[in-house]
Amino acid sequence: MNRHRSILSLPVVLLVMLALALSACQPTSTDAMIHTGTYPGIRNLTLTGSPGQQLLDRIAQRLNSAKTLHGRFTLTLQGRAATGTIKLEQWSAQGGKSRNETLTSTLPQAVAGSLTVSDGKKMWQYDPSQKVVYVGPAQQSSSILAVPGRGQVQLLLNTLLSVFGSSTGTLVSDKASVDGKAAYQVHVVPQESGDQGGSNTGSLSYQGEVYLDKSSEQPLRMDLMLASLGPVSMHFDAFELNAPVDSGKFTFVVPAGVKEEALPTANSSNSDLLSLAQAQKKAGYRLLAISGDHSEYILNGVTTLGTPKNAIYLLNYMQGSQVFTIAEGVPLANLEGATGQSLNLRSTNAIFAQINNLASLAWTEKGVGIRVTGHLTQDQATTIARLLI
Repeated sequence: MNRHRSILSLPVVLLVMLALALSACQPTSTDAMIHTGTYPGIRNLTLTGSPGQQLLDRIAQRLNSAKTLHGRFTLTLQGRAATGTIKLEQWSAQGGKSRNETLTSTLPQAVAGSLTVSDGKKMWQYDPSQKVVYVGPAQQSSSILAVPGRGQVQLLLNTLLSVFGSSTGTLVSDKASVDGKAAYQVHVVPQESGDQGGSNTGSLSYQGEVYLDKSSEQPLRMDLMLASLGPVSMHFDAFELNAPVDSGKFTFVVPAGVKEEALPTANSSNSDLLSLAQAQKKAGYRLLAISGDHSEYILNGVTTLGTPKNAIYLLNYMQGSQVFTIAEGVPLANLEGATGQSLNLRSTNAIFAQINNLASLAWTEKGVGIRVTGHLTQDQATTIARLLI
């Protein structure tokens, strides 16, 4: 069972987004199959576990076996990192081919008309607001669910894609309803959190509800509370697997007047891991870090998220066996809608919040947003913040 989850479980740290998926396979008796644990149309595969877990495992298998994906999704965020609604359309095919389009957006982090395209060898990341397209080698993946790109939309999409494959599910109700459709309601938490008391899925911590069509087990809606972000709701406006996709969807022609720039490529197995000095030079402003006088804190490198002109820098720290991140970037500055406990920190106001033992301490300093995230107590998080120079 875990071998199906591993393909879907993607490491994420901050921003979260988009599409999960299902096949159009329609069981003759969904209620019965929840208890027998068999996959319709898949040979020699029998599941064990609770009814809710069997539903999630069945979905994970369908997702992993799909050859193509096409869907339209409406995502609504109502938290400290962003407040607004975004509509997206996604096409994916085996061989690393993918197209992700932002149709409409009221989120400052996502521009309507932006898109990321990969033909399996080359990737284009287009930002119409800046009239620039970043071009680089495609990110290789064996799964249609690993949406390529380093933008916030891709990070959000990959985060939500991981929920079916890495969650512990509990069937809450088989009498729920979404848009007039009879639905299963499954409560989800990270698998490690539900089974072992801790999470190994990066800094992602969440809890919430997934609603599945009773007749097809097609996902209808997802309502999650995500640590560091707040409430996130995703509605599946349309979805289909294994349908033909026009190959033209996976090519991109640079519009007239749009500048091409190189997309930073992975220089190590650690996904663009930089030294602090390299990240500092790339950012063009001072990145705060823990003073070298405190050798008990080890910096394992800096990861860059987003495009060069809209980047967030993640400082990956360890203290003994404890892992936490310090995220810094202009896109994180002065984010509205923050909820949590207000603190006086570093001569400014900070917000501390905690969900499922995952802490987030956020504030803005000299025009740069800073967030400490990890399995920390409030005292530990504030101590780390005070050590930054």
